[in-house]
Amino acid sequence: MRRRFSRAIRKVARLGLAQSLEILVSIILQRAILARHEEEVGRLIRDLPRSDIQPKLDRVVFVPTTNGQKATDTLRQMQPDILILAGAGILKSNIFKALPVFRAAVLEDSS
Repeated sequence: MRRRFSRAIRKVARLGLAQSLEILVSIILQRAILARHEEEVGRLIRDLPRSDIQPKLDRVVFVPTTNGQKATDTLRQMQPDILILAGAGILKSNIFKALPVFRAAVLEDSS
C-alpha cells in the first residue's frame, strides 16, 4: 500500500495537481458509466428472442484428445464450414492443416 501511495505522489508531482485530478475523476466516471452500460447490455442480451435450434446429434463428433490423430482424421473427413470448440486449449498445427479454409490460406500464402 505504501509503495502504491509513493507512486501516486510521484505521478502527481510529474503531471501536476490539475491533470492528476482530471485523470482521477475520469477513472471514477468511466467505472460508473461502464457498470451502468454492462447492466443494460446484459439486459438487452437476455431479452433477445431465442430460436429453438436442435443440434443434429448424428453430426456431432467427440474425440478423446483435441490435437490427436482421430481429431485430425475427423476434420479431414467432415470438412466443416464451422468448427466450435469448448475448453479445447491450444490447438496444434495439425488441426489447422486439417481444416479446408486454413489449408487454402496456407497454399495461397506460400505461392
